[in-house]
Amino acid sequence: MKSMENKIQTLLHEAVPNATEGIQLQYIYKGSSSKIVNAGKTYLYYDWASLTKVVFTVTCLMKLYEEKAFAFEDKVSSFIPDYPWDIQLYQLLTHSSGLPGWLPIYKQLGSGKQFDENWKNLRDIIFSISPENKETSEYSDIGFLLLGFFIETITGKPLIEHWKIIAKSLGMNKTFFHENNIPFFPKDQYAPTEDCPLRKKIIQGEINDENCWYLGGVASHAGLFGPIEDLERWAKGFRDTFFGKKNDWIVSTETVKTFAQRAIPSKTGDWTYGFMMPTKGKASCGSFFSPVSLGHLGFTGCSFWFDPKVDLVVLIVTNRTFPSRENKEFIKYRPKIHDLIYKLLTSKNKNI
Repeated sequence: MKSMENKIQTLLHEAVPNATEGIQLQYIYKGSSSKIVNAGKTYLYYDWASLTKVVFTVTCLMKLYEEKAFAFEDKVSSFIPDYPWDIQLYQLLTHSSGLPGWLPIYKQLGSGKQFDENWKNLRDIIFSISPENKETSEYSDIGFLLLGFFIETITGKPLIEHWKIIAKSLGMNKTFFHENNIPFFPKDQYAPTEDCPLRKKIIQGEINDENCWYLGGVASHAGLFGPIEDLERWAKGFRDTFFGKKNDWIVSTETVKTFAQRAIPSKTGDWTYGFMMPTKGKASCGSFFSPVSLGHLGFTGCSFWFDPKVDLVVLIVTNRTFPSRENKEFIKYRPKIHDLIYKLLTSKNKNI
């Protein structure tokens, strides 16, 4: 019988090249990390896109929460007096604030090189966006951009300084925001993400998200680039801390478990404080991950899912948006990949 790694690799190869140029996958089962499984053309570094929301922004907020800097029920305006709307912090973390999912904010900014000025202008733009429907959650980059202003306001430090502290603490020495959109490593070491009609070039080593690019590559909703090894380092630390097996992570087990619990009713949406939960019938983590699982996706195809019931973490980095973001074929493969890994690891008969 083929080994487990070969079975996973066979499925990954089905996605190449029609759904993505290449894939790297790693799982952590009961605390032990697998080898990295590769398929297609892979690279040292990937655009993590919205995984930035959990790896950076939520991690930063966990730290501030543990320091008692805020409570979930606090209003944004309690910390930013000129913010005009009635939104509580938990609503931003659970995407239930009523703010829209995404807007082409970059069209209201400068040339793409006036990064400091663009960040100042962004504040006025974000503050002008009124919340609408609060009855259901809508995944919102706008809400997480507002959380970036919240972090900077209550700490007096720019976002990049917070990331440097987190990265050093967690040993993520090869994961960076590309300040001023300048790659930290040679450009050819990065997975290309798009033949971009806006920038009229292949995007490689620059953030794919246009709003983040116009902000100089540093934002609270996107911007991190890194290797799968660093993503595994963050995920394993999160997992170990969740189970009380790590005492020197950036926050305590109590804080991790607080952020990992369901935060809003399922009729509103499937969210913890910052992490998505499986939505029955259409979960990107497949059919078998338990209802208490938590994870997040990145637009470029990257993902993190953790099921504490069986103690399984699955990590994927890929560049499914290359050469075009219109290719959504990888959406079909992600749940299949998670289903296969779950069955192979948890079935009594491993030779399925």
